[in-house]
Amino acid sequence: MSEGQLYPVILCGGAGTRLWPASRPDRPKPFLDLTGPLSLFQLAVRRVMPLVADGGRLLVVGAEAHAALITEQLAALGAEAIVLLEPEGRDSAAAVAAAAAWVEARDPDGRVMILASDHHIPDEAGYRHALITAADAAGETGRIVTLGVAPTQPSSAYGYIRPEHAGLAPVQDFIEKPDPHRAAQLILEGCLWNSG
Repeated sequence: MSEGQLYPVILCGGAGTRLWPASRPDRPKPFLDLTGPLSLFQLAVRRVMPLVADGGRLLVVGAEAHAALITEQLAALGAEAIVLLEPEGRDSAAAVAAAAAWVEARDPDGRVMILASDHHIPDEAGYRHALITAADAAGETGRIVTLGVAPTQPSSAYGYIRPEHAGLAPVQDFIEKPDPHRAAQLILEGCLWNSG
């Protein structure tokens, strides 16, 4: 495998009851087809498959309990992935560390993209462009790059980032899930939702 390839990593953690009764611990939200015939996980895979067409590798990190769902839904797309299974969920930090260790052992110059399996992103081409821009910046600078999302309304459900300026910029501040009044102020100040 050539060095410096892209490694999109789809995290399939599951807060299994957030959309109860549809979402359950044995079939959490990422594996449900909420927006059409494909599950949110399958949509996430489809979005990034063009990024691995030139030698990159797709990694999926999920729970052992969901191994059959992951395998079945990848097969339905005709997609191949390295699947890392966790014996029990330990939040995303452990999943990110496992994926980073896997890439580091095989391609020390690889660029890892940590992606959620349950986001709704209708502009797939624009999303891939943002990911490539972020990956290129990370490769050039050796820095971690996060994507900010332009808020559509004040929300206390999301964390916010304060970039130094528009476009690719250092982050001045991370603000963790502010109350609605503070969220409205942050939007006026040019802050973005932290995409994770």
